[in-house]
Amino acid sequence: MTSMPYSTTLRMCGLVFVSVSSLTAHAGNTTANQTDDLSPVILNHTPFTIDIQQVVWSGDALPAIQSAAAGHLGNNILFVGGRTAGLHKFTCTSEDNFATSEFNASLIVIDLDTEQVYTRALADSDLTIAQIHELRTTNMLSNQSQGMLLAVGGYGHLEETPPEGGAWGGCPMDSNSHFLTFSNLKVIELAGAIGWTKGDSSALSDHIRFLSAPAEDPDMFTVTGGQLLEVDGAFWVCLGQNYDGAYLDGCSCDTPAVQVYTHRIRRFSFDATDPTALPLYIDTAPEQPAWARRRDLNVLPARVGGGEHGAIALAGVFTLQTGTWTVPIIIADGAMTQPQVDAPSTLRQGLNVYESAAMTFWSEARNENWMLTMGGLGYRVPTESGYIDDPTI
Repeated sequence: MTSMPYSTTLRMCGLVFVSVSSLTAHAGNTTANQTDDLSPVILNHTPFTIDIQQVVWSGDALPAIQSAAAGHLGNNILFVGGRTAGLHKFTCTSEDNFATSEFNASLIVIDLDTEQVYTRALADSDLTIAQIHELRTTNMLSNQSQGMLLAVGGYGHLEETPPEGGAWGGCPMDSNSHFLTFSNLKVIELAGAIGWTKGDSSALSDHIRFLSAPAEDPDMFTVTGGQLLEVDGAFWVCLGQNYDGAYLDGCSCDTPAVQVYTHRIRRFSFDATDPTALPLYIDTAPEQPAWARRRDLNVLPARVGGGEHGAIALAGVFTLQTGTWTVPIIIADGAMTQPQVDAPSTLRQGLNVYESAAMTFWSEARNENWMLTMGGLGYRVPTESGYIDDPTI
């Protein structure tokens, strides 16, 4: 059992943020980030400690997978989608950057009781080819509710013939793969999907539904790299982007990919227990502030304003100068506000700016939120000789 006594803490509107580190921040650098200076680290200032106990695992080899949607039922964990490789490449060949073979094409179940890992190929199911490709996506927005795993959007590919005389966005293309952000809500019954993955004879289509977005906001589910929260019985689709086309870093072509950040919080209601239910539109935040151009970030539940349930969006990428966002966003009743950037009490985050393992706590006695992030890529990174600023993030 190990203890982590070092923390970055900062109070803002009654909120306290925690980022595990022993770094001392400094100001003065000219960067592409939202702010040049970062908040100082205050050591040994948290009113609690976090103990991490390693699980001794002697069973099946655990899968190598990242950016998947996951849900749990009892001691079973179900993984859907994601990629089976690490950091994508940065070349002018689409299949090198996001190789179609590296999209997870199976449902995976880890049984914590027996320490067994079950893998069953989606091709073994009765789903259509298009549905299989949609479940193979990476960076879906997901949340678990009432025994269901809800997964929105995700970035992936379809095998299609390009339009006559043209190509899919993100040329040059070396295959007929159309890379895109998918546009459905996937409703996955955990018990049924886990049973299917473990080998029962049921039809997978009986356990998964693919639902379109409400007509009032048809692009609501066409998003990747954001967060899906459930707040007071409503679902919030928070930030993220719609990326249509192959990823080709810095490559010029006649049909480039189209990247559109949502800048928004969108809300819908949905009864996950009703097999005939459809997502019902609540509202979409009308504003598109420049500082909401964010994706691949932690958005965590919090008490905000006068104590109502809301969320805090921490950091994220990218600014128009390809830097990091350092100041959080407060989300209340579907609307976003950002603290004054240059106020001394405002958090300016340099560590853990990408999505990572995270926890959020509420102290009734202290009337405070505490947020703990672990890992995650950042502008400030550790090296063997200490912490350095890395503009490549």
